[in-house]
Amino acid sequence: MKSHPQRQEIADEVHARPFQQLSSPLKVMHFAVMNAEHSVEEVLHSVSALYEVCGAKPLAENATFGFQDVGQLSLRWEAHNEFYTLTFYYRGEEQDWLQSIPGIPQDWDEHVVGELITGVQILVKAPQEETELSEDSASVSDNLAIGSHIMRKAATLWTDFKGQAEVAILCENPVLDGVFGDNQAIGSQVMRKSATLWTDFKAQGEFGLNCILLHDHHLHGFQCGRLIQRLCEIDTYRAVALLGLSPARSAMKQVTNLGNELSVITNHLSNLGAGEEPEALSALMVMAAKVEEISAETAHRFSASEAYYAVVKMRISELEETRIEGLQTIEQFIERRVDPAMRTCKAASVRLDRISQRIARASNLLRSKIDLSTEQKVHDLLSSMNKRTRRQLTLQAKLETFSIIVVTYYLFDLIDRTVHYLTSGKTEEMATNGLVYSLPAVVLGVWWYVRRVTKEFKSDD
Repeated sequence: MKSHPQRQEIADEVHARPFQQLSSPLKVMHFAVMNAEHSVEEVLHSVSALYEVCGAKPLAENATFGFQDVGQLSLRWEAHNEFYTLTFYYRGEEQDWLQSIPGIPQDWDEHVVGELITGVQILVKAPQEETELSEDSASVSDNLAIGSHIMRKAATLWTDFKGQAEVAILCENPVLDGVFGDNQAIGSQVMRKSATLWTDFKAQGEFGLNCILLHDHHLHGFQCGRLIQRLCEIDTYRAVALLGLSPARSAMKQVTNLGNELSVITNHLSNLGAGEEPEALSALMVMAAKVEEISAETAHRFSASEAYYAVVKMRISELEETRIEGLQTIEQFIERRVDPAMRTCKAASVRLDRISQRIARASNLLRSKIDLSTEQKVHDLLSSMNKRTRRQLTLQAKLETFSIIVVTYYLFDLIDRTVHYLTSGKTEEMATNGLVYSLPAVVLGVWWYVRRVTKEFKSDD
């Protein structure tokens, strides 16, 4: 027994893109870059140069994935069909929302090629011990405090109903340091309540990154790595899935215009005059070619968007979200904001198929009309030829009389000459008299023979 030629390749593929073992505190900057007009070799060379600038080893030839640690900095690169992702991890204690990481040069983006499509910045906060009362509740801490969660646990209230009846209210939605400003925050507990995250999916900062604040409750290493990777993939595949929206809108407009033109043509199909069918058929052929052109331009984009969106939904399901009262979950946000765009892409694809079918049906109707018209012309031509044939047969029948006379004359003359040459005297006279008396029989014989010859050319029509 020998090993299959692809055995090692199959085994390596299972472990080709492993999750990293990460822990808080942690700062992550993730970038998704479209290849644009650059080849795979150009992308690999530029990313490899960036690795060297950051102090890492260059990437291997034909590599599609690379992860390296350089002190507190880690670099991850992953190639995809039409884009690649670049992720930086920083494990230092000092974390901030500046879109820079120690160990990476300020002009690092000049070392890589491509077009930035989206990016995300994640801060992972370390677990902190919870206190029973905050500093805001210090004014009631010397007395018997009364407290409860209010507004479906959206906040916590304390009071002692003494003196000025001061009330301390703590918000349980820690959107810290004005990270999201006045934007609508989205949050949930994830990974079976092992962490809590907040985001607003708003691009901001130098690179236009989406900010995600992640509070670690009890994430272990690989669990934290899986969570970070899923959040990065949700942001990346959400963006590339929406690349189909613009072509879908453009296709919708073109399909609408084509539909209006087709309606005009189909409404006049029954009223087309003689000779107008080829012009209408030519117009339908032009429309069919236009639809095929639009389909060829958008089919790949629509199918890619559908596949990317399927990955987004899969990654969201893997987050195992638990809702925080008063906030949308990531799943609800994506369904509310992204799902309509995906339905637009699907609707555009369906409308292209339907307009193509409508054009095909209209073309078939017009071809049927042209075929009927052609058959009518052929029928008229055959009828005209039939009339000419009948006239010829009628003329031929009239000429039969003359042909009978001529044939009878020559036949009678031939027999008479033969009698004169072969006989003489009384025998000649008797033969001549017999020939004269047999003239009616000769005429009838000739007439019968001519009718027999011309009978197959007669027409009963």
